[in-house]
Order: sequence, then C-alpha cells, then structure tokens
Amino acid sequence: MNTNISEVLNADPSLWNDWHWQMKQKPVCSDPEQLVALGLVNLGTVKQRRRVGLTPYNLKLLLDLRDNDPEGFKAEHLQTFPLLSDFKKKHQWVWAKRHDLLRSRLLSQLPIPAFLKTLFGGRGSDTETHALECFYPRTDVLIAAGSCARHCTFCFREIGDAEGEAVQMTGGMDTIMKAVQQVIDRKTPHVLITGGDPLTRSNDQLRQILEPLVKSDTVQVIRLATRMVVDLPMRFYDNTLLGLLEDLAKQMRNRQASLRIVVHVNHVCELTSEAVRAIRNIQACGIEVLSQTAALHGVNDEAERMRKLFLELDRLGVRVYKLFHSMPVHGTEHLRVSVSDFRKLIAALHQWLPGTSVPQANIVTLVGKVPVSPSRRWIVPIPFTDRMLCRSFRGEWYFFKDAKDLKRHIREVGISFVAAALILMATILTRRSGSLPVSHKESQVVSRISVLANEMDYPDAWARQRFTPFVQNETLYLPLHGL
Repeated sequence: MNTNISEVLNADPSLWNDWHWQMKQKPVCSDPEQLVALGLVNLGTVKQRRRVGLTPYNLKLLLDLRDNDPEGFKAEHLQTFPLLSDFKKKHQWVWAKRHDLLRSRLLSQLPIPAFLKTLFGGRGSDTETHALECFYPRTDVLIAAGSCARHCTFCFREIGDAEGEAVQMTGGMDTIMKAVQQVIDRKTPHVLITGGDPLTRSNDQLRQILEPLVKSDTVQVIRLATRMVVDLPMRFYDNTLLGLLEDLAKQMRNRQASLRIVVHVNHVCELTSEAVRAIRNIQACGIEVLSQTAALHGVNDEAERMRKLFLELDRLGVRVYKLFHSMPVHGTEHLRVSVSDFRKLIAALHQWLPGTSVPQANIVTLVGKVPVSPSRRWIVPIPFTDRMLCRSFRGEWYFFKDAKDLKRHIREVGISFVAAALILMATILTRRSGSLPVSHKESQVVSRISVLANEMDYPDAWARQRFTPFVQNETLYLPLHGL
C-alpha cells in the first residue's frame, strides 16, 4: 500500500473527525495510480474524462465493504467509479443544458410558442440569474456550491469537471448573494439550497447565505440538500456549524416557518455509525431530516434492498421523502432503470412498507418533476355502482364501498351511450358494405361468379353501367363498378 494512503487512513482520530482535513486529503485519496494499487479500479478507469473524487472516509468505507459486504461494495463502487474507458462525451444531460443563460435570454425574445422554447431550450429559459433555477412558481433552487465531498458517477451537474454545470452556475459569493436577493425580491415561499453540496462552504459563508433567507418574512420553508451526511459525516461533528443551524432553525420556528435538511442516501451500507451520529446531531438541533434516493441499476433497484434502506431511515426518524428515476446523463447508461421496472419497484414498496416509509416517486425532466404511479391497478371501479374491486398485497380481491360519486356515474353513463352509438354505427356500416343487393333470384344456386363484360366479345360500354347484380344459369353477374 502506498505510504501516503496508509498514513491518511491511519490518521489520528482528532484529524480524522476534522472535515477540513478530510477535504484536503481528496487529491491523495483520488490519485488514480494509488487507487489501481489498492485494487479498487483498473487502468481503463484512469483514462476517464471525469475525475474520481474521494475523501479518506469514502476510501476507508470502500475498503471495509470490499472485505465485509460484497453487495455494499458493488453499490458504492458503481456510484464512485465510471465504467466506460472510451467515454468521450461530456458528462451532462442528454438532450439539453439547463443553465445556458445567453441562449435562454435570446429564446425569450423570439416570437416562438412557449412549448417550443422549452422543447429546444430546456427549462433554463426561466433562469435569468447565475446560481438560481426557477423551475416552479412557488419554489426556487439556489446553487450554493460547485463542489462535493465525493464525485458521484450519476451526478447530472458534472461535479468534478472544471467545466461542469455546477461550477459554471455558481461562481463566487457575490454571484450567490445576488441570487439570494432575487429569491427574496421574488417573494418565493419555498427555497431549495443545493449544489454541488452547500455544506462544502465554510460556516461563515453558510451564515451569509442562510441569514437573509431566514429573516425574510416571505420565505416559509428552507431545504438544505446535502450528501455530507453519508459522504463526510464529520461535517456535522462541527459544533460551530451545529450551533449555527440550531440558531437559524429556532428563528424560523419563532415566525412559524421551517428549516429542513435533505440527505441523499442510495444504499443501506451508507448508513454507517458515523452517518447515524451526524443524523442524530442534526435532529438534536431541532431540524427535521428528509431523505431522497435515486433508483440505480445494480445499486438499489431490487425491492428488498430498497425496503431495507427505507425501513432503516424510518427507524432513525428520517422522513423518506423522494424516490427519483435515474436521469438520462451521458456515460451513466449502465446505472439507468427503465420506467416499467421503476414502476414495478414502486408497487413493491407500496405493498410491503408502512406508509411512513413510502416515498413519492418522480421522474426528473427539464420541465420539472413528473409523478410516477405504481405498475398495475389496485382499485377497479365497478360501473353504475358504489362498489370498487380492490386487490391486496397478497393478491386477494375484495369489494370496497365507495362514497356517493355522482360525477363518476354520469361519466360512466356518457361513456356507455357513446360506446353503444359507435357499436351501432359500426354494425350498420358493416352490414351495408358486406351485403350485395342481388335480385330476387339470389336464392337460386350460384356455381360461378363473373363480370358481365367478360361474357361478351368485347367490354361494351353499357356493360360498364351501374346495374343490379343478377343470377342467370347458376352464374352471378357483377358490374365492373362493384369490383
């Protein structure tokens, strides 16, 4: 083992629990040659476009999982290291960029229908300020940092790339504070602070960002999104940070508002004793902890793995908040889950988990989040009655009495009348087109069918006239126009 890596992994506990020290060791722990020497990656991964980003905590967790938890190691390995050695495309959303401000401003000035601007320009057409995304009418997304403790392979903001989306959007503190002021000016009630990871900012910078939002009477809910809880839990061992968060949360409560922290956990192996300690420290500040998860192939796309994760989060008092479908990002096709499999996964969670452990399921698109329902129907209304046929998680069917729903009955009657009218029309048209208006001799035996003109030496003009088919000498004569 390389001496530098060995010294880092066996550092004194006082250093190990210092998040500043952990962040400073990222170059050493992310060095490709040393990762190859440790047997964590192959030479092909070294040639990847995107940099690997690991802290000593991440690296030690990978090594421990390799020795003790093969399933957990596979999950963390897939989230940490790219797989394609011939990866040449830039790591970004497949069909559009969301923060191209110049293009957004140009598109907004053109006399083009709004849906075309969104289709070809992405949702960035609603963004006019760096470090700020305006997806929804009542929620603003503040990009407060361009770096993370770890560079996840599925990241759509290209963390770890010098030209990544987060880096281009964020800029310095002056840029971020302009975005904060715009949020206040817009009187947006809900604010999501994300990045990168905003917790990579110093305590003073976090105070500078959060205080104006906390003191604004128009901001009702602040969500601080971070991966630090599972990627660098030592960040929440900092008493100065915890004191800051506790003070800000108290100020929010005093004016009937709320400060929440959203963590991102994808596999139960990430909930180490250090991560649990970080969660407990946050909760001790009087702050609610929410969790979001991305469905990733080979990481957590099996129902049993996801159930285990959500039950553990529920046990820790973390509100299971969102389950996201894997995003279409170049270079992450091996991690994507099909929508049909995603819906089956959701159905399995709904059937076997208590309500407090079932998240909202969404597909993330350039026009915002789109809700996803479980596969198959569990409730089937019985027409013209107040009964419904329901299926339990065991496959048992039973009747359920619904409340009076006059609108449903009117809709069912209307659909029935329309369906009956269509069937009647189809029947009439079929009979008209399928029957031949033969003469009264149609009851005679017909042994052959012929065109009248074919029985003559030449197709005389009158034989081409419209006439009623007739039977003569066991032959059915048809007009030319009837063919």
